[in-house]
Amino acid sequence: MQTIKLSLDNLFNEFITDYLDEKLDYIEHQVLKEYLEQAEAVRLFVRQVQKGKQALSRLPEVKAADDFEAKLARRIALEEERACVEEEI
Repeated sequence: MQTIKLSLDNLFNEFITDYLDEKLDYIEHQVLKEYLEQAEAVRLFVRQVQKGKQALSRLPEVKAADDFEAKLARRIALEEERACVEEEI
């Protein structure tokens, strides 16, 4: 499916995100707008991205514990240590 291929193109995704966030300059915005009028698959993909962004914006904000980063760093170090030990075996 073409939509899946579109979702794998990081540069294109950034461009679409900037379009939806209204961060493109006037020329870029117009070029993409004209392109979307002609390219149905891309237009549908942009609609899916827009719906996803809207759904995410409706979710409640989640706050991590104050010590989350320290715990995560310890866990990563521990996992890396285990992986090194397993490689040696």
